[in-house]
Amino acid sequence: MRNIKPFLRKKKISMVLDIAPLIDIVFMLLLFFILTSNFIKPSIPLKLPEASNKKKIEDQDIMISINDKGKIYFNRELVSIDFLEIKLRKAIEKDEDQRVIFQGDERILYKDFVTILDKIKSSGVKDINIAHDAETFK
Repeated sequence: MRNIKPFLRKKKISMVLDIAPLIDIVFMLLLFFILTSNFIKPSIPLKLPEASNKKKIEDQDIMISINDKGKIYFNRELVSIDFLEIKLRKAIEKDEDQRVIFQGDERILYKDFVTILDKIKSSGVKDINIAHDAETFK
């Protein structure tokens, strides 16, 4: 009898990887990053655009200003935050359609900004404008 062993073929070991689970994981990661990126708020410094409506300041307009040290001015008169509302109420009694222009330094605290706007609004002023650029109000 002949030797059969030399004629038997050895099985080749297959080195095929199943990539279906790998593709599933990649798609899950891609989906995760897409969904979470939509909910992230921008945390970059922004320079807001200038307004296109450029109204000039009239002589009868009231200018409320706050400097970087937190000092508040009614036109050019230094006032306290509590006295500001009283002065505004007196001005509104004379003319109900009085326009108030709020001008604040870029370094003021947001808390001060909101407090002054709240005082202006609670005094009964109907027309409040926020100065956005010094060149606009020349």
